[in-house]
Amino acid sequence: MAEPLYFDTGGNERPRKDWDYHHVFPRCRAKSPGQKRWINLHGLVVPVFREFHNQGPESLHANVPHPIIPTKGIMYRVREHIYEHATDNPYDVLLGVNDLMHTIAETCAYTDTSKVAGRIATNLELQMPYILEGMVERVDVSQR
Repeated sequence: MAEPLYFDTGGNERPRKDWDYHHVFPRCRAKSPGQKRWINLHGLVVPVFREFHNQGPESLHANVPHPIIPTKGIMYRVREHIYEHATDNPYDVLLGVNDLMHTIAETCAYTDTSKVAGRIATNLELQMPYILEGMVERVDVSQR
């Protein structure tokens, strides 16, 4: 069986060793088993080529601080959103979560929830250019 191919956003073929997974919310901040499971939801973990993720001074981790962990209520809304808008593409899921954070920040009547969602939305906006530029596309070579 042939090895899968991976392409970057420029259409260049890249080996598997050139990318790894980015946790949008850092595992080191999780304090409970529920938070750990939530952090690993589809769309909150995305493949990113290493030079955009964590290698060098121009990478995401060198330039963007970790976001805060959301409240239980926000976690619930995010999980619900992910399940309601299920798709195989983790980047689409993450973009939907980003939109949801902005909506909660702008429309929530509870000030504390609105502030937390706003801080997360701001952080996601900082992460997005690195994630979207470092996207990994897998190509099934058996289909070629």
